[in-house]
Amino acid sequence: MAKLQTLVVDGSQSALATVLTVLEFTVRCEVVGEASNGEEALEMARSLRPEFVLMDWHLPVMNGLDTLRALRSEMPETAVVLMSMSPEPGDRDEAISQGAHAFLDKGDRFHRELLRVVAGLSPI
Repeated sequence: MAKLQTLVVDGSQSALATVLTVLEFTVRCEVVGEASNGEEALEMARSLRPEFVLMDWHLPVMNGLDTLRALRSEMPETAVVLMSMSPEPGDRDEAISQGAHAFLDKGDRFHRELLRVVAGLSPI
């Protein structure tokens, strides 16, 4: 089975490390890049052309929603999943309406939900 070329984006180094650890539990993903803000994510996505972007909602420089919009415009075939440690009411609906594949809460069920979402994605 082909692995999903994955870009992980989070402004927190500790959160990024946690996400990378979770992704180690799935044979479906190959992390090809890591970014710490939205602008860096766009630059990396343009050069790496990942099939899957896992990105935090609250990013420095360019937030997750603006980065999602740019990714959807430039790379509509790329699956984008947004995540947040403290989602506000309406964040999930806004993300989905702007083209996110899913929106995950980084709470207690994050690991399980991330693995479920990844299992539903198909390599291009």
